[in-house]
Amino acid sequence: MATPAEAQSSSGSSSLGARERATRFCRRFGLRVPILQAPMAGACPVALAISVANAGGMGGFGALTTSPDGIADWVREFRDQSNGGFQINLWIPDPPPVRDPEKEREVREFLAKWGPPVPAQAGDAAPLDFAAQCEALLAAAPPVVSSIMGLFPDKFIAEIKARSTAWFACVTTLAEGRRGRRRGCRRHRCARFGGRRPPRCVRCRRRGASIRRAVRSGAAARGQIVGADHRDRRDR
Repeated sequence: MATPAEAQSSSGSSSLGARERATRFCRRFGLRVPILQAPMAGACPVALAISVANAGGMGGFGALTTSPDGIADWVREFRDQSNGGFQINLWIPDPPPVRDPEKEREVREFLAKWGPPVPAQAGDAAPLDFAAQCEALLAAAPPVVSSIMGLFPDKFIAEIKARSTAWFACVTTLAEGRRGRRRGCRRHRCARFGGRRPPRCVRCRRRGASIRRAVRSGAAARGQIVGADHRDRRDR
């Protein structure tokens, strides 16, 4: 989390140039270059994160499909070979779905037309224990945690604040951005089509600009590090 002084600095960063914003970001997180490895689940081998961090950037680990023990192992191996920064990302789970056996049967039959038969028990798959994954993040104490598809629970946020761990929230709606700001998030990423948007999608441009105005803290879009009120020319 940003300190009060850093938060004040962030709130006034809209007048700064891109180079100064990047410099401040690097200073805040101990980086030599403003490059962050995308924390994509299933595509973050520890060797890649080590290489990014040792080159001066921030390594990344998407832990969606990783068990708590696996998170601990990844972090241990990273720290054995690098003193650099890294972030760990978790998807915020949806509520348990309402099951409809008839609808599920229809979907299985449809999918069977395009590939192998789908077993009836396929819908019984359950995600990993999110609370246990959060506990593993607290135990690992990374410099940065990040979230997508929602916001972390209040209790977890209080815990990372107490540890001075930064939180990057990938927000997809204006409401998420505002809630994240109230909960203390100092870095937001405006997610539109996975961070990429059709160049003529006016709705997405407006949504991203609205999020950046509302959160009044550092926000990033398409790889940029921008200030609280910054709108690039293409968002006007």
